[in-house]
Amino acid sequence: MERHGYSLEAYFVLPVHCWLDNYYRPMQAWFDAFLERHGASDEAVAIVEAEQHEISLYEKYRDEYSYGVYIAKKPMV
Repeated sequence: MERHGYSLEAYFVLPVHCWLDNYYRPMQAWFDAFLERHGASDEAVAIVEAEQHEISLYEKYRDEYSYGVYIAKKPMV
């Protein structure tokens, strides 16, 4: 980031509720409709299974990793 002229202004880790309540749970609520819309094709099933696997990993290891947000600023020249 700095190598490209940006300076770090702030950084924070996304809290668990952001992932569970605002991302994963709403996504899970749409899995059945997604599968129906795509005729439960092999590709659609694979997508749902991959997403469900990611959710399971997050639920199991959420104390071990997370995602962070960087807020950066590029000075006006």
